[in-house]
Amino acid sequence: MVLQIGYSEYRTKEPPQEKTLSSGRQKPESVMFVITGNRLLDGGVVFLAPALAWVEDIQLARRYESEQSAQEIVAGLGDMVVNLDVIPVAHVDEGELQPLRLRERIRVGGPTINPFADINLDRSFTGNQS
Repeated sequence: MVLQIGYSEYRTKEPPQEKTLSSGRQKPESVMFVITGNRLLDGGVVFLAPALAWVEDIQLARRYESEQSAQEIVAGLGDMVVNLDVIPVAHVDEGELQPLRLRERIRVGGPTINPFADINLDRSFTGNQS
C-alpha cells in the first residue's frame, strides 16, 4: 500500500527480503545457532562442542535449532569463558559451517592484520656480550 502525501510517497510495507547475502552467495535455507566466547586464559575465540567442552574450530561446535535453546545453555555455563554469545550460522560453502554475521566471520578467521609485520623479531646479537 502506498500513501501519497503531497509530492512524496511513503510505503507502508517492507520490501521483500532478498535471497542473497551481501557477498553475492545464496542465503542459506536453514539457520542454526552456536555458542561462542573468548577463553579467559588467553582471549582465544572458542565454541561450545557437543560434549560441553570448548573448541577452537567452529566446525566442531554444537548446533542448536533455536536461539532460545542455546541461550538456556549459556545461562548454565561456568566461568572459564567470557563474552558468551549465541550466533547464527549455516552451511553456505561446500557444507562448511559459517557464521552469518561479518563480525563473527572475522573472529573465526583470526586477526585481519599482522600486528608484528613491521617489527623486527630477529634476536641475534653481534659484538661483545658481557
